Amino acid sequence: MNDPAARLLLVAVALVVALVVAGILRRRAIAPKRVLRNTGLAPGTYFFTSSACIDCGPVRSLLDNRLGPDRYVEFTWEADQKILESLKIDVVPATLVVNADGSGTLWAGAPDAMFSAVDP
Repeated sequence: MNDPAARLLLVAVALVVALVVAGILRRRAIAPKRVLRNTGLAPGTYFFTSSACIDCGPVRSLLDNRLGPDRYVEFTWEADQKILESLKIDVVPATLVVNADGSGTLWAGAPDAMFSAVDP
């Protein structure tokens, strides 16, 4: 591979692959919200986590600081697997705000967007 054109082509292909992977990772990092029609939960804020989740500790601290540790309920994959499965929660950390009618909005990842939506 001494041909400069071949080397340039190889670098261009690697750059395209890197850009595609970065785009996919960026899209996955955005914490999308999902509306749940009937959660079966009482109105309030719920935090979903697991023991293997490395991002859950910082999010828990954020919830503690913004809401207070007694203002949300935490469900863990290990102890509350059926609840996470029934709500189709496939990523942790996730935060769910349930309305009076039982519907709710689920935010995956850090709840920055949730705070923007629920803060006055």
